Amino acid sequence: MKNKILIVFSVLLLSSCSFGAMHNKNLEQSIHSVMKDEGKLNLNKIAEFEWDEAHLFPPYTSQSEINKQLGFTFKDPSGMKSRDDIFLLLFLDNHKVVQYVEVSREYGELIPKNHQPVTPSSSSFKVKRVN
Repeated sequence: MKNKILIVFSVLLLSSCSFGAMHNKNLEQSIHSVMKDEGKLNLNKIAEFEWDEAHLFPPYTSQSEINKQLGFTFKDPSGMKSRDDIFLLLFLDNHKVVQYVEVSREYGELIPKNHQPVTPSSSSFKVKRVN
């Protein structure tokens, strides 16, 4: 009986590790609101959680390109390879993806002001309007 409980607990623990990144819809809404009204976005002002770097992936980014840029394997939760309607923004803390948002292109395109990855101290993006 103890072995069965241990196996179930281990499976649950391992599966929770692989699904650790949270889709932050509140932050997503905040980003969209800023993009509608302003020409720039500063993630550090609106991301209210611990993060030390963020990566922005444009439409049609492949799984292998995401893994290459991150430096580790991360399962793309949004299917970016076949999407042209969003940017995927991944937030990392201690080399682990902790949260992500899907940034709709309806409000424009985000262009990092500095090289990627962005950090809390260099987290400004220009919002380029698209019609």
